[in-house]
This record gives sequence, C-alpha cells and structure tokens, in this order.
Amino acid sequence: MKIRTNSASKCSTTTRLLQLCATEWAERRQEARRYTANGAVNGILAAKGEECRLRGIPFMVQAEGGTLDFLDYGDACAIFGNALDNALEACEALPPGEKGFIR
Repeated sequence: MKIRTNSASKCSTTTRLLQLCATEWAERRQEARRYTANGAVNGILAAKGEECRLRGIPFMVQAEGGTLDFLDYGDACAIFGNALDNALEACEALPPGEKGFIR
C-alpha cells in the first residue's frame, strides 16, 4: 500500500515538474506562441518548432477545435513530444533532394 502511494506521489510530482518546465520554457521565448490553452502542449510545440528551425525543417502549427484540458500534462508531453520526434526523424530520413515539413 505504501509503495503505491509513493509511486502516485512521485508521478504527481514529475507531472507537475513537466508542466512547470514546459510552461516556463514557452514563456521565456520571446516569440513563444500560445497555440492552445494547455501550457505543456505550448511548451512542446515551441521546443520542437525551435528544433525544426535549427535543422532547417519547415514547421507550422494550426490548432483548431476545443481545448486540451482533458489531457494531463504528462500525457500531453508524451503524446505531442513523441509524435513530433517521429516526424522529425521521418524528415531527416528522406532521400537526398527530398525536403520534408511538419504541419
């Protein structure tokens, strides 16, 4: 019972740290944009957008629809971070002469 409580506490703490780091990173960027109402998603999008810029990969965000409040910060970071990492890898794996983009 105590192990489960400690694990839940550690997960909660980790999630909160992810939220704070992503939000703070996004807010510190002068050109940081508010893509969504979810600070974690904004942080991930801003970080991956910067990574794309540094790698010369065109990056465009078009967020539509409702809020992402139903996602917990840890899940949002995992989902969006993983999807964008996969897209970056796919762009870099293209044959010479082909140019990828992330939208």
